[in-house]
Amino acid sequence: MTIVDERLYDNIEFRLDNLDIATLSIEADSTNKDLLSNDNITFNCTSNNCVMRLTPSAVCQQDETIVTLVGTDTSGEYKTKTFTVLVNDSTSGSCTEPDVGVLKIDDGPVHNYVGANIQVPVLIRIPQGDSTIYMPITSFGFDIIYSSEELFYINSDTANANAAVQFESNGIFTVDASSSGIIQIEASTIGQGYAPTKAGDYLIYFNFQVNMSADQYDIYIRNVSGDIIDWPLDNGEFTAGYNGDINGDNMITPMDALCAFEKFMSFGGTCTSTTCNIPCSEVQCDVNADGACTPADAFCIMNKYMQDANCIDGK
Repeated sequence: MTIVDERLYDNIEFRLDNLDIATLSIEADSTNKDLLSNDNITFNCTSNNCVMRLTPSAVCQQDETIVTLVGTDTSGEYKTKTFTVLVNDSTSGSCTEPDVGVLKIDDGPVHNYVGANIQVPVLIRIPQGDSTIYMPITSFGFDIIYSSEELFYINSDTANANAAVQFESNGIFTVDASSSGIIQIEASTIGQGYAPTKAGDYLIYFNFQVNMSADQYDIYIRNVSGDIIDWPLDNGEFTAGYNGDINGDNMITPMDALCAFEKFMSFGGTCTSTTCNIPCSEVQCDVNADGACTPADAFCIMNKYMQDANCIDGK
């Protein structure tokens, strides 16, 4: 049994025969409790048929554990079953490393049709596991590197960027996009500066338009200077995630539309599983990019499947 990317493994069916279901007790023991604790192995039984759920507690960990199930009833009869669980098996998937950058590009899925808009936010945030003390910054500079063949730069925006306030109100904050493929940012203040926090604040937003359809758009931070010169960085990878292929089978089908509708019906996207066999939290269904998963998204996915005009293709 393999679990990829630390997702829960749900609806594992098994059967217990020759036991009194009315007095049935099931216990589970995992040999690697850091990977999968006993508390994260749960059961639900109806008659002799049971369903098990596994939720690994690993954080980007590739490992395995041996799980033993013991079912007993009041007569003393018992049954045992042992199996191995692999998490993030290298042959089945890959692990996504946690954030390490303090200055980072907050990336995510985007539309990739020609003419689609892509917003690139730059965030200052201390990762939760980082115990380094970062002093307030009073001057800094860095470049944003992008492919001018794939993306057309429109403008930048700091209206909702709290990290820029100290520099704009009590110093300088300049953005130079005169060179194709490079955006240069320079800032300084005579005030108290900006102190990074674990809650984080946005520094600036860059707005682009798609020139060329691609599976991924890479945005890089380069030539860092000033008070942030030694800060860890995270570059941006904006993937074509809003293409309607919710279950990742490389096809747009009615099942994808159904999963989008299931997330809408979950009233907040809190369901633990969908027809696509992934929890609502992982369903990327906002294909019309209006900030919510709605029946309009499911309708758009169905139109894509039917090869009719649809929001995914910008039609």
